[in-house]
Amino acid sequence: MKGKFPTVASILLFLMMTISPVVAKPNSTGFDKYGYNYQAHIFKGWYPNYARERYVGDTPYEGVWYSEWGNIPEDLRGEFEVWYNVWLIMKWNDAWLSNKDRDGDGKLDRHWGYDSYTGSGAWLTNHQIGWYVGDDGKIHQWEWFVKIVAPDYMPVDEDDDGYDDVSGAKIIWGSFLVIQSVYNDPYGGYHGVEELVTPAGFGAW
Repeated sequence: MKGKFPTVASILLFLMMTISPVVAKPNSTGFDKYGYNYQAHIFKGWYPNYARERYVGDTPYEGVWYSEWGNIPEDLRGEFEVWYNVWLIMKWNDAWLSNKDRDGDGKLDRHWGYDSYTGSGAWLTNHQIGWYVGDDGKIHQWEWFVKIVAPDYMPVDEDDDGYDDVSGAKIIWGSFLVIQSVYNDPYGGYHGVEELVTPAGFGAW
């Protein structure tokens, strides 16, 4: 194919509120086998591992850099999506997912001190790297970076265009906004900013 990687837009939709909840271990440090470092508020690993056991069971997926399909056997590729072999880095703040269990429910807290994410100051970033085979038969790399925030109000979309009428930002998951996205795919002819809302800093939201 030539052009934008076909499932980039859908990858983020799969992520939903997807930093996978975990039984609270406030004193644990470092990265676990799936790629999470909850104390440092970061995930770094292959895309399907973000969901932990739900996608990959007890054995994390081991991908292959500079490969469209990675380690998915050819006879199984109809059952898997090409996004399996996408490298993913997620970062978030304590309001999105804390590294503490203050309410004693055995899980790390979300939007602590608030009934919902609205007004909590929560934010999340995604940085994804993947590959595809172009019309020239060669492997080409794409990268996508996005910032997501929980504003202090419920987004409004009276004209049903998918964008918040107040800020102009793209609405995602009903109550969140995409304040910046950057997509680069040199072979496909894509370079730079897709979405940029002013202000683009997390502190303004």
